[in-house]
Amino acid sequence: MNKVKEFIQSREFVKYFLMFFSGTLLAQIVTIAISPILTRIYTPEDFGIYGVYLSIVSLLIVFATGRYEFAINSVKTEEDAVSIYKIVNYLTVFVSGFLLIVILMSGETIVRLLNLQIDPRLLIFVPFTILVLGFLQSSTYYLNRHKKFEVLSKSKIYQSIANAVSSLSAGFMSFGALGLVLANVVSVFSSQLYQRLRGVRSLKVETTREQLIANLKKHKDYPLYNAPSAFFDTLALQAPVLILVRFFSESIVGFYSLTVRVLGLPLTLISTSISQVFLSQVSELNREGKSYRGVIVKVAKYLALIGIFPLLGLMLLAPSLFSLVFGSEWRLAGEYAQILMIGYYFKFVISPLSMVFFINQKIRLLSVIQTIRAFSTVLTLLVLSSYFEVQTVLIGYTIHECLFYVVYFYNILRTSN
Repeated sequence: MNKVKEFIQSREFVKYFLMFFSGTLLAQIVTIAISPILTRIYTPEDFGIYGVYLSIVSLLIVFATGRYEFAINSVKTEEDAVSIYKIVNYLTVFVSGFLLIVILMSGETIVRLLNLQIDPRLLIFVPFTILVLGFLQSSTYYLNRHKKFEVLSKSKIYQSIANAVSSLSAGFMSFGALGLVLANVVSVFSSQLYQRLRGVRSLKVETTREQLIANLKKHKDYPLYNAPSAFFDTLALQAPVLILVRFFSESIVGFYSLTVRVLGLPLTLISTSISQVFLSQVSELNREGKSYRGVIVKVAKYLALIGIFPLLGLMLLAPSLFSLVFGSEWRLAGEYAQILMIGYYFKFVISPLSMVFFINQKIRLLSVIQTIRAFSTVLTLLVLSSYFEVQTVLIGYTIHECLFYVVYFYNILRTSN
C-alpha cells in the first residue's frame, strides 16, 4: 500500500486526476442511482422539454462570460488571474440581468417566433441558470489554477446530491419538466456556493480598475473570436435536440436526451476529470517553455484504451440494458445509444485535449474549426431529417461526428509544441 501511495504522490498528474476522479465518480454514482427513478416519475416528453431548455442555456452561457474564464490559467501573475475572475463575474451579472428584462417583456413572442417546443414560463429561469453557471465557471477555472482539486471534487458531489434531492422532490410533486429545470438551478448554485466558501474566498488579491480594463483589452480575442466559435460549437452539440424537436416530437427528443445523458457519463466521469488536470499541468509546462506534445499523445492513448470496453458493451447490449434499468418504454433510447456510441467514443478520446488551443493561444484557428463544424452539423441534420426516419438521421450524425474529431485531433497535434 505504501508503494502505491508513493507512486501516486510522485506523479502529480496521476495524483490530481485521482483526486478529481474520485469526486466525479461519487457524483456520478448518485446520478446513476436516481436515474431509474427519474425515468419512472418523469415522462419522455418532460425530458424532451428539459433538453430543449438546456440547449437554450448552453447557447447563451457562451456569451455571458465572454469566455474570459479560459484566460485565467494562461496569465502569469496572480493579479491578472484575479482580475479576469472578476471580469467573468461582472459580465455574467450584466448579461443575465439583460436577459431577464428581455424575457419579462417578450418571452412569449420569442417562443412563438422561434417555434420553440417549450412553455414560455420556463424561460424566466434562463437568466438565473446563466447567472449561477457563469459564477461556477469563473470559480472552477480559478481553483484549477491553484490546483485546488479537492474543492472542485467535493463541489461536484454536492452538486449531484442537490440535483438528486431537488429533482426527486419535484417529480413526486408532479412538477413535470419544471422540476428538472428547478433541480438544475439548485444544484449548480450549491456547487458554486461551496467553491466560493471553501476555495475562492481564501485567495484574496487586490486588483485595480486599470488592471480590469487592461485584461479586458489584452484578452479580447476570447469574446471576439472564441465566444462566437464556442457558440457555433455549442450549436453543433445542441443541434440534434433543436432539429429533432422540430421534425419529430418531444418524446423523440426525450429518448435522445436520456441517451446523451447516459453516454455522457464516462465523459463526465473520466474525460472531464482528465481535461481539468490536463489543463493545469500543460499550462504549467507551457509557462515554463517546455514541450507538451508527448503528454497529448500519451493521454489520447490512455483514453482510447479505457473507452474501448464501454463502447463494445453498449453496442451489443444497450437496448436490453436501457429497458431493464430505466423501464421498458425507454428501450428506444438504448437503440439510439447503439448508433451514437461510436461518435461518443471519438469525443471521449479527443475532446479533453482541446484545451491545447487555449494554452497556445490558437483562438482564431479554433474559431474557424468550430464554425465549420456547426454549419456542417446543422446542414447534415436538416437534410437528413427532411427525408429520413430518426434512426437514419442519427447514423448520419454519428458519421459526421467521427470525421470531425479526426480533423480536430490532427489540428491539436499540429498546433502543439
